[in-house]
Amino acid sequence: LATPLQAFNLRKHCNVRFVALVCVFWGFSEIVGTMLLAAIERSQSPWFKRGLGVMLLIIFFWETSNLWATAVASLRGRHAPVMQTTPSASSFDKFDVWNRRNLLWTIIFGLAGGFLRGLFNIPILA
Repeated sequence: LATPLQAFNLRKHCNVRFVALVCVFWGFSEIVGTMLLAAIERSQSPWFKRGLGVMLLIIFFWETSNLWATAVASLRGRHAPVMQTTPSASSFDKFDVWNRRNLLWTIIFGLAGGFLRGLFNIPILA
């Protein structure tokens, strides 16, 4: 019940073209990831667990480096940029999905997110 309610309340802040495009590539690549998971499970390969471990280590070091950079910046008296807590509706309109660069990143996000969701059952890019 909470997710549909949130979606209804935040509908003004949603870039519908972005969501629709990501869903198309997400759905396709999630099927591919799940098929690969089933094939790996049948072969009993140890590389699947190692791959998940490496991916989680990369995420850990990424998050640690972000935390470290924020801590160092605050110790030096500079504050890290803080995300605006209540974005305006116009800020979402600035992200044009049909711009070539944004389209490429939207497709990559959809493919990578769906593949990881299907393969490791990890939503988004963790």
